[in-house]
Amino acid sequence: IHAGVNGSLEAEGYASLKHVALLLPMNAQLAGVSQSISDGFFAAYFADDAARRPEVRVYDAGKTPAESIAVYNKAVADGADHVVGPLQRESVGELFHQSLSARVLALNHSDTGEVPPAGSAEFGLLPDAEGAQVAEHMHERGITRAAVFAATSDWAERAARAFRAQFEASGGSVTGEARLGDKEINYATAIAQAAGSLGVGAETGVFTTMRPQQARLLLPQLKAANVNAPVFATSHVYAGDNNFSLDRDLDGVEFCDAPWLFAPVPGRPERGQIASQIASANGVGARLFAFGMDAYTLLPYLDWLLAHPDAYLSGATGDLTADAFGRIHRVMGWARFRN
Repeated sequence: IHAGVNGSLEAEGYASLKHVALLLPMNAQLAGVSQSISDGFFAAYFADDAARRPEVRVYDAGKTPAESIAVYNKAVADGADHVVGPLQRESVGELFHQSLSARVLALNHSDTGEVPPAGSAEFGLLPDAEGAQVAEHMHERGITRAAVFAATSDWAERAARAFRAQFEASGGSVTGEARLGDKEINYATAIAQAAGSLGVGAETGVFTTMRPQQARLLLPQLKAANVNAPVFATSHVYAGDNNFSLDRDLDGVEFCDAPWLFAPVPGRPERGQIASQIASANGVGARLFAFGMDAYTLLPYLDWLLAHPDAYLSGATGDLTADAFGRIHRVMGWARFRN
């Protein structure tokens, strides 16, 4: 069932909004992230029918959970019936412990695993979800043996753990793993450690979760080591814009990502048109921009999605669904570096 903005179920799935508060941290550490999300949110807002647009007020969510709760209460006192945010995981968890008088679409998942109160939801760009979807994709391709290469960042570790759990749950076998530090340039030992027993054949593959700079070093060294299995990656491998000279080394790598980066999405402004006007629609910020657009578009469909787990909304970050616990899940698109 498609409950998309241009779908046949719009009248049934859509609920009009009146007063929306957008809670984002404005401190120096997260200002860039918040700006990209906010830009995307308002891009979707102004692309919406003027008659349907709610009143929106933006608030600084602060640095701490206590500050976020105080700002939430102020937004409610100002008349908000829906609150988008906060962004920081600790603040989301603490807010979900409160008695909420205005419904919340949190822009992250709780750090404690706390589920949203009834009628509210949580939505985030989780590396864990990407790792699991890469595992499912490789399983669908008939790959049963995988070598894993991951950066040493927390997000990469989360993606790698989720990949392994899902891949093994599907009957696959991880033959070896390696973690690559930011300052390393010679990966010979790591390749031998992770892919030494991978073998050859159509059932073998390589999973990577790392930034483009590392992947551009890894791929040629894999080939030099005669590891010719197909390579699959999380979205982190793509810098967000085409760079033909640098990305030659990534030729053939297949990765999951936000569909809006590559093709038009119904009901969203096209990236090619908006990227020349808004800087945050370019580069790595483009995913956060798409995330902000989806946050705005999700709001009027929350009731429908929460009540219909088999329904989905075509989003800029992927097809969006909700489970019985109020968590928004996204099924991402797939892209491949070619020539």
